Amino acid sequence: MAPTESPHRRGVRLRPAPARWAAILAVAALAASSVRAATADEVRLLAALKKTHPGTQFTQVLRSPVAGLYEVWMNGNVAYVSPKNPRYFVFGRVFDTQAMRDLTGPKLAMAATLDRGPGRDKFIFYTGCARGDSEA
Repeated sequence: MAPTESPHRRGVRLRPAPARWAAILAVAALAASSVRAATADEVRLLAALKKTHPGTQFTQVLRSPVAGLYEVWMNGNVAYVSPKNPRYFVFGRVFDTQAMRDLTGPKLAMAATLDRGPGRDKFIFYTGCARGDSEA
């Protein structure tokens, strides 16, 4: 191909497929919405969990929508933990019965979509609840 020749004439595709664009935009939107500094409580809990469970790779701690519980992410898995006793993990989903909405499912789905497996780059972004939403 000559240096001045357009790649489109030769059938070279320069743009990502629509599905790939959708994934790129989803990652960008999720990353932008989840950018925030960890609170002191989240940092303390993460340190306590790493000390209590040294064999577990914790990736993120976020305040959950349930007062007194935190979402603890271990790669694509999530558990709910009380900072008063991080010995116990509750695995399952948080469901808002007033809004009739599964709060955990969309985050798990996003984690599964964004985790592209071992040996590849990983882009894992999780969003927490807004500061005022921690009341149960």
